[in-house]
Amino acid sequence: MKIGLITGNNLRHNALGSYLNQSGYEVIQVSEINESNKNTDPIFENYFRSVQKAEETLFDSMEWQQHIKDKITLNKGELNSIPNSINPLFSCDFVIVYGSSFIKGELYDLLSKKNTINLHIGISPQYTGSACNFWAMFDDNLHLVGGTIQELSKNLDEGRILKYCYPNISKKNFNPFLFSMGSVKETFIGVEDVLKNFKSYIEESKLNDSSKLIRHSKIKDFNSEVISEFNKKEFILENIESLRQ
Repeated sequence: MKIGLITGNNLRHNALGSYLNQSGYEVIQVSEINESNKNTDPIFENYFRSVQKAEETLFDSMEWQQHIKDKITLNKGELNSIPNSINPLFSCDFVIVYGSSFIKGELYDLLSKKNTINLHIGISPQYTGSACNFWAMFDDNLHLVGGTIQELSKNLDEGRILKYCYPNISKKNFNPFLFSMGSVKETFIGVEDVLKNFKSYIEESKLNDSSKLIRHSKIKDFNSEVISEFNKKEFILENIESLRQ
């Protein structure tokens, strides 16, 4: 089976391509070059250093970083112009979208005619937009930290829900960065099950009920003040599993 992957170029993005490749799929990976964090505020730098450390802990190994033969690299902003280099995507059996620019216009129209899956890192419809798992923890909703595997939608994060994926909880020496990054890993594992049983997941898919929205976050909402408040939090780890949907 041939899988198209539209993603970014961080460790976790490459890890998904590697995982699918090792699972026996032929992978065509389109990677956008992500812009590096240019904010020199020490609070920002320390936060993203912790994110990077968690990412390296889970994904910086031969197991997760094997070479993808068919890898296409794009600059940020090129994707929706449908450059000729991404044409191999349209012959794939499935396309997975994870961590790329928002897909719109003609590219959305083309992908919506295929079996296209969106990986939303966050639990939708409660948390949509940017940095969803950060905001779920900020709001003391640790049971809503996870990933949503859904159909690609015209509007952001509104596709029908196929599967929820949740990270394991280590109550001893709890690390919120590893907890959040763990949801990425579990979503990768979950998407393989969706691929294998796609028809059943489609038949049992659920409407994305926007009335359940708790927070739609934007990049501008994420600032040094909220990071400082986040860093002071004491997380309550009881009853997380029982509250999950």
